[in-house]
Amino acid sequence: MRSLVFTLGLGLLTTLGVSAQEGSEVKKAPKFMVSANVNYGIRLADDPDGLPSNLENYVDDLKKGISFDISAYYMLNERTGVGLKYNTFSSSNSLAAQDAIAPNGETGITNIEDNIRISFYGASVIYNLLEPGVHNVWIDGGLGYMHYNNDAYVHGDYTLSGGTIGFNAGISYQYEAFPGFSFGPKLSLYTGAISTINITGPNGYDEELSLDSDQRESLIRIDMGIGASYRF
Repeated sequence: MRSLVFTLGLGLLTTLGVSAQEGSEVKKAPKFMVSANVNYGIRLADDPDGLPSNLENYVDDLKKGISFDISAYYMLNERTGVGLKYNTFSSSNSLAAQDAIAPNGETGITNIEDNIRISFYGASVIYNLLEPGVHNVWIDGGLGYMHYNNDAYVHGDYTLSGGTIGFNAGISYQYEAFPGFSFGPKLSLYTGAISTINITGPNGYDEELSLDSDQRESLIRIDMGIGASYRF
């Protein structure tokens, strides 16, 4: 009898021990995800009407630049997260000895320069199209605020700025190099349009310029780059 009780007790302890070991090996799904990307961006808006031929290449070069973005998500489950996204795009160009008109009406030969920065701040949702594993395909979308700023020079220093509601969408492939850390290419689209431009310049110059619907400053842009993410 004692031998039977001992055998049953030993079997129970062994079963509990195995169950506890298996439970300890079960991984908890990561609750947070942070990602960062560096991209080559191209603005897709048409050139302004009546643009002089000598400025066509200048404007085309201004449409191309570098962007950086960073996102942070709270994961609702293994495949879906909600969070915040920040992106900034910048481009610049300059030309010497151009016959140009400044915003205040000054005319003549001058150097011209543009330093453009477009920023996006917004809420974002992310979703993995595949079951989490070594290979992952993430799509994300966001709604937020886009800010346009151009520090320009035409017969003097001017700042042109404005803001609008912005949208973004993206898709990325990520390879999990080791647990929690993944990297891979990403393609993103940002869009918005500025209807009001604030211009400040020399000698207290200050103007608010309202743009017609066909003259709005389009912020639509494609970003192509590479990024990395960490889930924990």
